[in-house]
Amino acid sequence: MSHAAYVRALAVSPDGQYVLTCAGYLDNTVLLWSSAGQLLKILEGHQNDLLDAEISSDGKYMLTLETGTGPQPLGQSRP
Repeated sequence: MSHAAYVRALAVSPDGQYVLTCAGYLDNTVLLWSSAGQLLKILEGHQNDLLDAEISSDGKYMLTLETGTGPQPLGQSRP
């Protein structure tokens, strides 16, 4: 599994164990990966183009930003 469109944003957890990617146009998915490249979760449901994805400084939460809305919390980043 990979994104259907280009990756617009990438975030790495503070401990380096997780990578969060998001694609914008035509995709609107967020993927959570292990640092070894294993896909852990597919996060769907965004209605608009994704602009950014972040992992909190304590590594516990993920956040996305999509056009037309404010930041959207996705919950805890640990699988």
